[in-house]
Formats: sequence, structure tokens, C-alpha cells
Amino acid sequence: MGALATAMVAAVRQRIADQGATNIKTDTTLYRFLSEGQRRLAEDLSDAALYPLAKIDSTVIQAAVAAYDLPADFLRENLVLYKGIRSRRWETVDEDALRRNAQLTPSETVPFHIIWGNQVRFPRIVPTQTGAETIEVWYYCIPPEISASQEPLLLVPYHNTIETFAVARCFEMWEDYDVAAIEQAHYLEECLLINSRYSGKVAFDGVPNDPRLEILAGGQ
Repeated sequence: MGALATAMVAAVRQRIADQGATNIKTDTTLYRFLSEGQRRLAEDLSDAALYPLAKIDSTVIQAAVAAYDLPADFLRENLVLYKGIRSRRWETVDEDALRRNAQLTPSETVPFHIIWGNQVRFPRIVPTQTGAETIEVWYYCIPPEISASQEPLLLVPYHNTIETFAVARCFEMWEDYDVAAIEQAHYLEECLLINSRYSGKVAFDGVPNDPRLEILAGGQ
């Protein structure tokens, strides 16, 4: 366990010229920065690129219960199935529209759901239960903290981008904000490249740091 995580720490140390652990004495700080990077990447990448984080949680429906706890590692949902029927996601701020608009009448055959805190709710539905019918939440999980005993959950092609984020955090810690900003810009470039591969469009055929990307603010 930890071979990939250890290699990522070594890569960050090489990029910040601290192979001898002179400036950052222990690996704990670097593991924390790498964990932040993995979590940030899970938020910045498109759903299609996050298949390593895909999970399914199934809960047996209880009669007359219209709110169910989400998994503890829930990041965002892909889809929700209510008794095998795809539920339509409804924004919390527009919940009142489900009460006022006669054309939007949730039911067990036309379900709507709202993500509220750590629960998935089914407004205006009084669930019935005649067997072992379920609610399935297909979702992307929060990746676990990277450590000497916990490998990154995202795949190897994403590790360089996670390391770039960690390098930026190192320079922020040293208050070298100019270099930190450059590394953060590189991180955004790499996110753009990854997303382009999963967008269904023609992928950009350049490389990270290519000035043609013009990802920096103002096109710099």
C-alpha cells in the first residue's frame, strides 16, 4: 500500500527542489496538499472524467417517508432512480414551483427530487411500499485522504495535475504568491486538457503550458 502516494510525494519534492526534506520536514504536509488537490480535481473535472469515483447507493423505500440520507462520501449525483424510474433533479430554490404549477405534479411514476444538505428528498410524494422497492443514487464520491497507506482514488493520468496543485500550495505556504499563481494556472490548464478529452468534442492537441490555450486571466 502507498506506492503511488509515495511516488507522488517524491515528485512534488523534486518539483520544489526539496528532495532532502530541508524546507518541508515531514511528508504529512505534502499528503495534505495532495489530498486537497485530489478533492479539488473531483470538483473541477467533468462527470465523464470521474468514472473512478462512480458509486451506486441503494436504499429500501419506507412507506410515507420522502427523505433519505445520502452516503457519507457523497460529492454530487449522476442520477437518481425512484422504483426504477429516473427522477428529475429539481433546484431547491424552485421547490415552490412544484406546488403552484399544475403541469409539474410529482408522483411515484413521475418523480422529482431535491438534494438538501445530506439528504435526497422527494417533494409532494407520499411513498408506498409493496415489496423491496428501492431508491438508487448513482453518484460521484469524495475521494479519501491520500496517505502513506491510502493510495489516490483517481487514476495515474491525473496524478501530475494533483501534484501541480500541491506544488502551488507549497509556494503559497512560503508566501511566494507569484510562483503559486503560475502553478495554479498550470493546474487549470491541465484540467482543461483532461476535460477536453471527455467532452465529446475534438480534443486540444497541444500540451500543458502551451500559450495557445490562453487559460490565464486576460489571455496572458
